[in-house]
Amino acid sequence: MYTFQLVFILAGISSIRAAKPRNISCVHYKLNQEESGGLDSLTCTWEHHMNPPVNYAVESVFYKQKEILQCHSKKTTCTLTELFTLRDDNITVTVKATTHHWNVSSEPRTFALHDISKSLPPKDLEVADSAGSLSVKWRRLSPLEPGRCEVKCRKVLAGGEIVECDHSETGNNTRPYCLLNDEANGSIMINNVDSCTTYGFSVRCVLGKAIWSDWSKEKLHVTKLNKNHVNLRLWRKVSEREENGLRKVRVMWKGIPKDCGGTFDYTIKQTHDSEHMTGGNYTFCGNTTCDVVVNQDAHRINLTVFRNKEVLVVKSVYVPAVGESLPQVTNIQTLSDDKVIKVSWMAPMQPVSGYKIDWTQDGSQYHWKESEYTNVTLSGLQEKKPYNITVTPLFDDKTGQGTKVLHVCSSFGDPDSIAITVVPSYRQAFVSWNTKSQKECSGAVQSYTVNYYKTQDVLYLNVTVDGKMRNVSLKDLSPDTQYTVNVDARALTGISKSSDEKFTTTKFDGRNSRRSPCQIQPSALWVFGHRKVNKRESASSHSEIHLKATVIQYTQRKRRAHLPLH
Repeated sequence: MYTFQLVFILAGISSIRAAKPRNISCVHYKLNQEESGGLDSLTCTWEHHMNPPVNYAVESVFYKQKEILQCHSKKTTCTLTELFTLRDDNITVTVKATTHHWNVSSEPRTFALHDISKSLPPKDLEVADSAGSLSVKWRRLSPLEPGRCEVKCRKVLAGGEIVECDHSETGNNTRPYCLLNDEANGSIMINNVDSCTTYGFSVRCVLGKAIWSDWSKEKLHVTKLNKNHVNLRLWRKVSEREENGLRKVRVMWKGIPKDCGGTFDYTIKQTHDSEHMTGGNYTFCGNTTCDVVVNQDAHRINLTVFRNKEVLVVKSVYVPAVGESLPQVTNIQTLSDDKVIKVSWMAPMQPVSGYKIDWTQDGSQYHWKESEYTNVTLSGLQEKKPYNITVTPLFDDKTGQGTKVLHVCSSFGDPDSIAITVVPSYRQAFVSWNTKSQKECSGAVQSYTVNYYKTQDVLYLNVTVDGKMRNVSLKDLSPDTQYTVNVDARALTGISKSSDEKFTTTKFDGRNSRRSPCQIQPSALWVFGHRKVNKRESASSHSEIHLKATVIQYTQRKRRAHLPLH
């Protein structure tokens, strides 16, 4: 009797506590996402926060087809497959949860199939160049009803990085949508694309309030070369005038990417500035650099690019005459950190169109860039290397005078290595040191710390001085004792440590190490005194010592004989 009531009560409590499945959602889609037609599937999911094991039964009622289908699962998802459905049908879904102790059903949820149907992804993407733009076309597999499709555009940068296309490339500030009007095929124009660049496109579509299709397989396309996009970034470096009056000019530019296809040739022609494009000498060059020679006059360097022997583009750069008075930037400031150099400067009084900044680490390979502002950041530099940087103002068709800043380090390493010298004495030692550069960009020393200790002891002492000092005196040392000393050089970038140096203090005070006259043997003193008296040598420091010693000896003899001293 009691057992029955207890079980009944417990069962009742469990039944009350069992929560209903809720938030039912379903997706109706084709089994084969590659082709239209065929059988359908219906996948439903729900929420049910109960401890397993729980058995679920999903009942789906298709009204127009007058059909009731069920699927069973031990998870909060269940799929009905191999269905033949009518897209304009409605279905009601109920989820029933059952355990050994209780069972509970969800509230029924009704869906219109056309609202939960997932479209098929488009197929047969085609991409073609069209007057500096790209035409993207595709074919829809979903029913031919009004809908919308979204085009995803990505491009591969020069370094291999893949990025999303700038929305402006599609002529739309938002995502590029293409509205379809009962058409089987969709298309869109992508504007402002880069030349010789790999683009990737994929498309997805949706009908009404239904579910977006999966993205189509990405279609890759390399754009053709548009000569209006060719940016050679032409520049030059002019050496000092040699004894023969000539100057070497290194002409530099960015070559046409290989992805553009075709055969490209480059020709340099240098002319006097007054001749403009007439006359001059021609030089056939490599792909990105060319060396030419000019005299002290102003010249113009003209670079012509041929594609398959036809002129593609012509660019020029100005070379000032020797001693020509030109505007230049002033007050160049640099800040270095972790292989990056930030450069800023003060603009000249004259209006400029921009600035050319070039830099080199070894004097043979140059990098350069252009800026509209009075500052620039140089990145991707070699670690702990000095760079020479030049900033040149640009005008409409000429250049100003370049301003250089030399030996700017990209980053700094530990401070210089240290060699120490020790001169010990009675109770002190004089420690000095020299620094030797171990790297081109060693950190500036902020302070030095001299560490010392008795070799047989563990008590460490130290003295710290500023980075301008190169020596220190260690005082209050123990006499006739061995010490170990080393020096730390501290910079903001790290610490360098010298090797250990051992030294021993002297046993006696060096200032009183000479013997006094009283410490000399009496017999020697007597002999020296006899020589002094008999030879009557002229006064000197040595004879004075001998004479004093003789007097002392005479006094001692009198005392031993108990005789008066006078």
